[in-house]
Amino acid sequence: VTGEGVILEEGETTSGNQKLTLRCSLEKQEKPCKVYAVWIGEERFQEGERVAFSGEIVPFSKQSYPGGYDEQLYLLTKGYEYKLYPEKIKVTGQDTSLSVRLARARAGVQMVLDRILPAEESGLMQAVLTGDKEKIPDESYTLYSKAGVVHVLCISGLHLSILALEKALGRSKRTSALVTIFAVFAFLLFIKSSPSSYRAALMITVVLLGRAFYRLPDALNTMAIAAFLLLLFQPLYLFHAGFQLSFLTVFGIWFGIGRMERKKKKDRGKFDWLKESLLVSLYASLFSYPAVAYYFSSVSLVGIFANLLIVPLSGLL
Repeated sequence: VTGEGVILEEGETTSGNQKLTLRCSLEKQEKPCKVYAVWIGEERFQEGERVAFSGEIVPFSKQSYPGGYDEQLYLLTKGYEYKLYPEKIKVTGQDTSLSVRLARARAGVQMVLDRILPAEESGLMQAVLTGDKEKIPDESYTLYSKAGVVHVLCISGLHLSILALEKALGRSKRTSALVTIFAVFAFLLFIKSSPSSYRAALMITVVLLGRAFYRLPDALNTMAIAAFLLLLFQPLYLFHAGFQLSFLTVFGIWFGIGRMERKKKKDRGKFDWLKESLLVSLYASLFSYPAVAYYFSSVSLVGIFANLLIVPLSGLL
């Protein structure tokens, strides 16, 4: 095929080749499409460059063994329609659309982190600030996974809740809610989004819209609305590990908090807050363990305790 388009994102494959996300028009196809391209040449391309290219379209790879990487599912949920191995790429100009400017801003943040931090710390901070987990060393990711705290590397409610601006603005709850919704979706456009970040943004939005219209929140309805809208947008998320783990964990947290609230305040002891935190962490882990075991072939018992320390410190970080 031949085509023309703009580079939305660039990165590196595990084999060291450059991978490109192209929004482009292919020859003899009227509708623009999103293409995942693997470039094996020496020249390197940047976000925002308009390019003309020619190359070979190949099928997505399917999962070859249980628990293995399913390229087809992953790329389809990301909205890619084709996988391309370009033979030639020629830069024809520059694009200045909002998505490109946001991608460049994200790349600028990553460049600063690379300059001021060691490689491992930079990769971790890029994950929690921009949603890009590609530069996390394999041994670090494995360590977080075994400790049961890998969720802090995925942008979700832990990260987006920091944008709750009610006290900082000093305004009414309605005004603060609307400003926070805008801030959350602005940040969502900036980062490399995932099902967990979409889920958190939608749940925050539902709760804050309810506050703006003087409605009391209901956790189960909020989760259901977020899941419905996500699946309406991308039905394949139903089979995505991130989608399943995100909702299972939040459901576990809701269940744990519900158990705690049944205990009257007058019966609370001095250290009941620690017991309650531990039980909420336990329920969040228990509800997610079946999916964790299925996708990663192991579960982390230490994560129940590690989250008590890691989650508060992650907020400060």
